[in-house]
Amino acid sequence: DRANQMRAGRRPLRLGVANTAADVVLQPLAVISWARFARLEAQSAQGEIRIAWKQNMTLGFALIAPVMVSISLLAEPIVEALFAPSWGAVAVIVSILSLGRATSSITFLLEPTLSCLGKTKVQFYVRLAGAVLMVAALLAFGRSSGEAAAMAVLLSNLTMAIVSVVLMMPVTKLKSAELFEALIPGLGLTATCILLIYLLDPARGIMTPIAGLSLTIAALTVIWCAVIGTLLKRKVLILPTP
Repeated sequence: DRANQMRAGRRPLRLGVANTAADVVLQPLAVISWARFARLEAQSAQGEIRIAWKQNMTLGFALIAPVMVSISLLAEPIVEALFAPSWGAVAVIVSILSLGRATSSITFLLEPTLSCLGKTKVQFYVRLAGAVLMVAALLAFGRSSGEAAAMAVLLSNLTMAIVSVVLMMPVTKLKSAELFEALIPGLGLTATCILLIYLLDPARGIMTPIAGLSLTIAALTVIWCAVIGTLLKRKVLILPTP
């Protein structure tokens, strides 16, 4: 009917909100990283490049990973509130793709890192291999259903995230302990968001879908803002400079 057609027309817009939010944060951060890495490379400041990489990775991961994981966990109530209960099958796809999008908080530094540190060809071949892997995964596993296609995208993105880290660490002379240190704030905030979502699950069960979702999003926003603000104030997260 007409109502379902209108919902279908809004579907790409709704599903694109999370990707747009991630891009708004990560694209400018990647551009600033380009400028900063290039300047430090020209000054032969290898140690400063490692510090800058850690700072930008810590910030990007802490800002994006908790949001994407939260969307993944809340996919079912989000779809139910925005569309209708009959759209429940879409929730699984949204959940999987949100997890896949979370990997961008790791891979966004691949181009500026490799290109500014003399590994431009490697960066090109890595992205080419990633595109080939994505197509191969979709053809091999993703043709049976939307969920299978989403899983193919997720597995491809996870593989590229691992490859990106493996390639960036030796170029920046980053140690494993330093990588883990860069991810700790984001992992901690993600765990906090997960806990909050599960604590509010009983409340969502007795409220209308929109009211329960609104309560959860409001609580997550307050926690996210408070934690990010505290980390910025304590210089655990540092805003980037060119």
